[in-house]
Amino acid sequence: MSEHDDQPPLPPGAGSPLQPGPPMSVNAPISDTTINRTALLVGGVIAVLVVIVVIVILVAVVSRR
Repeated sequence: MSEHDDQPPLPPGAGSPLQPGPPMSVNAPISDTTINRTALLVGGVIAVLVVIVVIVILVAVVSRR
């Protein structure tokens, strides 16, 4: 008989993990440069779309006169 037989079983999630290290679903951290570049690209695309929409609205208003 071992010394662990007298202890009640651990609740779910308690104890050491079966596999050491982070889970497979955890990716490496994203760098600040990548986040800033992506935000700049998305902001630029949105700005271009806003300019196109404003131009289309202005052309529609001017052509009605």
